[in-house]
Amino acid sequence: MTKKETQEIKLKRLLNKKAKLIVEISLCIKELKAIYFKNYKGSQICLENFYEYLLKEFSITRRQGHDYLKLASAKEIHVLKVAPSSLIYLAYQDKKSREKVISSKDKNLTLKKIKNMTKGKEPSSYSSSWDTPKDFFDEVSKYNSWEFDLDPCSSTNNLKIRNILTKEQDGLETPWKGKLAWVNPPFDQNRKWLEKAVSSSVDSVFLLPVRTDTAWFHEIVLKKAYKIIFIKSRIAFLKDGKKMANTPFALMLVEFKKSYKGKVKFESYERSFITKQNLKLVS
Repeated sequence: MTKKETQEIKLKRLLNKKAKLIVEISLCIKELKAIYFKNYKGSQICLENFYEYLLKEFSITRRQGHDYLKLASAKEIHVLKVAPSSLIYLAYQDKKSREKVISSKDKNLTLKKIKNMTKGKEPSSYSSSWDTPKDFFDEVSKYNSWEFDLDPCSSTNNLKIRNILTKEQDGLETPWKGKLAWVNPPFDQNRKWLEKAVSSSVDSVFLLPVRTDTAWFHEIVLKKAYKIIFIKSRIAFLKDGKKMANTPFALMLVEFKKSYKGKVKFESYERSFITKQNLKLVS
């Protein structure tokens, strides 16, 4: 048995007792990351692949994985026996603030007490929410003759869609109004957004990772979608206006039409479309 396989078995065992063993889980994930990176140089694309691996093998989202790794690097808080939320919060504070909490004589530390002691910021984990590149959006819209008038999970409105719902407006709770919605949801909330789209009166197009092994793909996409378009490329999403590395996973466009009751249709973009977009095909 390899070292990687040993760590995977250990992590699965720890996750079954998650509430009490959050520190051990963090350290185990840190060790797995070291093993995973052994043959790489710690590049961004390798990190993306590692997060995808955590999600696929252990159902650990990007945000959770990022929090666990942050916690594993804050060695001085491992001695605390407090709620997991307190440990995660402390992991994001400066070393001086953490030492202040460690040296406290209070044996009943709560998250509220710790926040008052540190006056730090809330964890700002690297989100699973990425912005769609405008050039890609414009091309697929033209290619399929889509005219979008709603973006219910917008962060920057870089796509210039007429009506948007921001994070504060909460597109999962606010009724959708329009004819056709563009939905690029946080990838750890795919099911919630798909269920919202199915219950809405608005037609929609989703940009999603190709995860045919998930329940939401079989129970919602395959059963209720009008069309699935597999994209023969990897796309570089935007984060704070800057392009990230190409996604480590394949993507698909999923179209829902309220008037359609037949079986889902399948398509894929031809090479000519990808070449025009100057997107790199994965061989």
